[in-house]
Amino acid sequence: FLAILPRNKAHILPHFLNCIDNLDYDKKFIIIYINTNNNEDNTEILLKNWIDLHEKDYQKIIFEKHHIQNIQSTRPHE
Repeated sequence: FLAILPRNKAHILPHFLNCIDNLDYDKKFIIIYINTNNNEDNTEILLKNWIDLHEKDYQKIIFEKHHIQNIQSTRPHE
C-alpha cells in the first residue's frame, strides 16, 4: 500500500511517479492511494494522466481530490 499526498508538486511529480513505476516489486500486489487538494499547478492533470496510463498495472489506484476552503499554504493537507 502506497499513499501519495501531493499538492502543487507538478515540478517533481513525474520523477516521483517514475520511481514508483521502477520499484522492483510485483505491481499486481500494490494498491496506491492518492489524495490531493487545492492545486495551483498541473499536479492533478499529471496524476490523472499517469493513472490513465498505469491503472491496469497495479492492483488498484484510488484517487481523491478535494477543495478545502480557507486553506493555509503552510498546511497543505488537513
